[in-house]
Amino acid sequence: MISKLHTIKQIQLYPIKGMGGISVHSTKALQEGIQWDRHWMLVDEEGTFQTQRELRFMVHFKTALKDEGVEVSYKEEKILLPFIHTKEGERTVQIWEHTLIADVCKTELSEWFSEHLGKQLQLVCLKAKTPRIKKIRVAPDEVAIRFSDGYPYTILGTASVELLNSKLEEALPETRFRSTIIVETDTPHAEDTWTDFQINGLDFRMVKPCSRCVVTTINQDTGSTSKEPLKTLSSYRREGNYVNFTMNAICLTEGVISVGDKFTV
Repeated sequence: MISKLHTIKQIQLYPIKGMGGISVHSTKALQEGIQWDRHWMLVDEEGTFQTQRELRFMVHFKTALKDEGVEVSYKEEKILLPFIHTKEGERTVQIWEHTLIADVCKTELSEWFSEHLGKQLQLVCLKAKTPRIKKIRVAPDEVAIRFSDGYPYTILGTASVELLNSKLEEALPETRFRSTIIVETDTPHAEDTWTDFQINGLDFRMVKPCSRCVVTTINQDTGSTSKEPLKTLSSYRREGNYVNFTMNAICLTEGVISVGDKFTV
């Protein structure tokens, strides 16, 4: 297959699982994901991970990168999650099929989220020396990941969103799908056909299509819900019991990637 060049349009990271994302111009691409992506997570009293599936008003929490950590804002209030965190113990947490031991962050941080989300929650961080290992269907057969649903990277082509929007009454922003890397493309779902690719000379590999859930139906600005885009996607992107849109990928060579970098298939 002849190599084809594309361009990176956006890089998005989501520091706290289920909450607002941050658009960055340049960042480190690591095996376990973009630096600081899904680095923190909220769990309930049983230790089960929480996302917009359970708490859709997580959309009202915005995040921003600061020199010393991630600033989280809710209305007029702000708190800081330091990159070098002080842990207050450990606890067992559950995220999909994985049971892990995570660091518990400072009590005041958990209380702040609990108050604003109306539910008893704890903020946790993945332990550095005990990575979460995901079995995958391509070489190298397993990969270390953080608190992402299943894979460290999701890749979205702009032409795929353009095709979807041509079928919708109201167009959706590309960020609705919470992908980490958005690529300028001219053919809808070209990303479905990619296997190995490079960004700024770094090697990546596609793993499988990403099946979509109800989070895609939540307006990331207001928290309102509708049947779209799943209703329309089901009409042309359904495969068995799944509606697939975007692709999951892994990073084979760590380094720096930036908006504007050449994406070579």
